[in-house]
Amino acid sequence: MYEDFKEWLDNILKNGLPEGGAAVNFNIYEEGENRWSLQFILASEYDNQDDDWACEEIFSSEEDIFEFELEGPWEQAQEKAIELIREYLQNGSKKDLLNGYTAVCTGFVDGALMRVGPLKD
Repeated sequence: MYEDFKEWLDNILKNGLPEGGAAVNFNIYEEGENRWSLQFILASEYDNQDDDWACEEIFSSEEDIFEFELEGPWEQAQEKAIELIREYLQNGSKKDLLNGYTAVCTGFVDGALMRVGPLKD
């Protein structure tokens, strides 16, 4: 699954991102029938006390989403998203770009966000 995630994210990041970004979020959506999806967004601000910062997006992958199947509750889908993102932050071809932001987070669009990066060497 990681190789597919890496390919999806590399494609989004291949042309760089707009200036003025402060933080990245991977929105998680439940698609039903053990299917989940991730959407990439870049926000102009970050506030670790208020998750609404992720609404200030300056870039989004929009309908270009990463879909995966996983049986289990939403907590397991979130853990899988965290695992994929952390692996990319350690090994991905554009890891330096993402690790340069104040925060890299993930969470369901109607729930709390979890900070998973940046990972510093």
